[in-house]
Amino acid sequence: MDKRQAGPWYRTIFWEVKLMAVISELYYMMVGDTIPSHNWVGKMVKKGEILEEAGCRWIDFGTRRRYSRYVQETLVRAMMKYKGFLGTSNVHLAHKYGLTAHGTYAHECIMAMMAIYGVKMADKEWRKIWAEHFEGDVGIALTDTFTTDFFLKHFNRYDAHLYDGLRQDSGDPYEWVENKVLPYYKKARINPIGKRLVFSDNLCVAPADQIKVENKYNYVAIDLKYRNMAIPVGGIGTHFTNDVGYTPLNMVIKMVSADFGFGYRNVAKLSDDKGKHTGNIGAIAEIKRDIMYECN
Repeated sequence: MDKRQAGPWYRTIFWEVKLMAVISELYYMMVGDTIPSHNWVGKMVKKGEILEEAGCRWIDFGTRRRYSRYVQETLVRAMMKYKGFLGTSNVHLAHKYGLTAHGTYAHECIMAMMAIYGVKMADKEWRKIWAEHFEGDVGIALTDTFTTDFFLKHFNRYDAHLYDGLRQDSGDPYEWVENKVLPYYKKARINPIGKRLVFSDNLCVAPADQIKVENKYNYVAIDLKYRNMAIPVGGIGTHFTNDVGYTPLNMVIKMVSADFGFGYRNVAKLSDDKGKHTGNIGAIAEIKRDIMYECN
């Protein structure tokens, strides 16, 4: 790897969100898509009304693929009047408007631990670091860096009591809850009613009778289905901040290797969506071997 394209992890990790937001906004400027649809604010407000009427809880997760900073700030200001709006993952906007900054750790954190501890211990070691640093705050565990099945194999009762809940970021949210998360809590003898289940993958907002809209999962339907079993929260992204008449960019930035003093080691991420893996091909094969060994 060209060292000029690398840097200390504590600095480079923060570039992902900023770069994606800048790339997205510049893209629309470069292709001439600079005039949002005339009713984009009205659509935004309507989504807030639907969520509020249904009694949902939700967070703005829309920084990375937003149409523009102005659109996201308009969204945050519009959502502030609804009691179900918990805040935003954008720390700057949370600070500016006196909101709570919400979020979880990123896939990249666990991928980095893979370079030090290997696949089997990466997730557990990162959860220990995260919990110790935040002393119990920001306690939502991300399940799908190496697939949720593999995650739950190593998420013991101590972890389940310590962490406030789990985050679903790929795959089918209904399958994730009913076939994985709820059976796990039952087996661990933990009542999930007080646990947060944060949904953040491909969400939209529509009337409750619509399960999916244009291949996006309707968060209102998810919330109504599971609110008596746990505490669902919708982390809604591009459907909030890039629904202005143009197609949002489908892009990601992920780590492919890291050197923590042992030389560069390859890393990867395996999604709950089959085939949507990112990272080094060899590392993907390594993870698959470990998962196949433990989960089959």
